[in-house]
Parts: sequence; C-alpha cells; structure tokens
Amino acid sequence: MADIAPAEDVIVEIEEEGAAVAAASSPADPDVVVIDEDDDGKGLPKHAVRRRDGTIELPLSVPVTLRYRRGQDGPVREESLDRLVLHRLTGADMRAISAASKDAQITVMIARCARINEAKFGAIFDKMDGADVGFAARVVEHFLSSGPRTGT
Repeated sequence: MADIAPAEDVIVEIEEEGAAVAAASSPADPDVVVIDEDDDGKGLPKHAVRRRDGTIELPLSVPVTLRYRRGQDGPVREESLDRLVLHRLTGADMRAISAASKDAQITVMIARCARINEAKFGAIFDKMDGADVGFAARVVEHFLSSGPRTGT
C-alpha cells in the first residue's frame, strides 16, 4: 500500500443493507461521504432483532407463502412466513453444510440456522426475495464470526 499515494482526505460513504454507494456529499465538506453503520457494529441487518435467548429474529421484507403436503395423500397445507428465527449453528449443522453440494450450501446453512426441514426450506428459499436471502446470510455469518460473550 506504500506505492499508492493517499487521496486528499477523501472519505467515502457506503450505505448498509445492499444500497449502492452514495454519491451525495456532506453539506459541510463536499469531499466527505458518510457511511451508515449497523446498529450493533457487528454486521447484522438493522431490522434484525436480537432475542434474550441468543436467537435473532429476522423480519422478511417480502413474506413467503408455501403450499405443501406430507405424503401423496396428505391434505394440502398453506403456511405464510413473515420472519425467520435464526439460531447459532452446532457442529452437526456444520457437518451437514459441508456435506451439501456447493450449490446447496447457502440453502442448507440458512435452513439449519432457522431449524426448518431442509426439503421444506428449499421451497421457501426459492420464493424468498433476494434481499431477504442476503440478510439471512449476514445473520448466519454473524453467528459464525462471533462467539458467546463472557464477562460484562
């Protein structure tokens, strides 16, 4: 990095949650761009809610309705999903994710984290809005990059 000349005190603003880089400048300094930070500074989406039990509730921006039945003769059921409750992953979860094909790993990871049957979650995943998939992946990444807190 020593070969790169420093910019003249230019600061770039990046908005969170998938927004494009903002081109607007600060009224006080036209060369300053403001960066919105996550609420907790750990990469969680702003609308994610940390629960007392350590799980994270993630409201979906676009609810998903799934029609399914168990077995060939079972009644058709309809389930609407407007949020995911995501849990920390276990070693067994990590083993299942590693065993999945490369194309299925994200689906399996979110399914295991949400504690939803993988076959059922595959159909949910296919109907989810892309931004919601990205937000869920960010929560999983948060769980993988941070351990339980100790002390105060």
